[in-house]
Amino acid sequence: YALFTLKEYFAGLDNNMLNSLGKELTNWKLPELKSNKLVNLSDLKGNIILLEFWFKYCGGCVMAIPDLNKIKTKFEKDNFKIYGVEFIENYSKDDLKKYITDQKILYPNLYRGKAIASNYGVRSAPTFMIIDKNGTIIHIKSGFSKENINEIIDIIEKNI
Repeated sequence: YALFTLKEYFAGLDNNMLNSLGKELTNWKLPELKSNKLVNLSDLKGNIILLEFWFKYCGGCVMAIPDLNKIKTKFEKDNFKIYGVEFIENYSKDDLKKYITDQKILYPNLYRGKAIASNYGVRSAPTFMIIDKNGTIIHIKSGFSKENINEIIDIIEKNI
């Protein structure tokens, strides 16, 4: 479980992830685990973007992997990008790379996402965020369920 200082906790109350809905995503760069290449948000505009905020051994995150792999495959030829964003940062890069391989995650994953998750009020996992082609957050929801996955697919299809 993630631990927060009292200051972080109270700041988080004001920074609820639902407050991020409808806002334009701020520009950021995060390293991709396998290539270590920096992924720059501004380079992704023009695509529908699905971000999945996760941490190692999160049960819902693990359950979501097969569905997220299918979403990647289904939309990869469209203007669509998917990234996992690890946001706890208690593990080394090599440990996370091994975890990605062991879990058979097919979509690219970013790490060092703690500040970005905090900026958008993300405190639980999995949290799914969809950004439209203009960079506006159009969906954000925590928790894994087939209903959530179906809702994500519907939103992607309507916005591609």
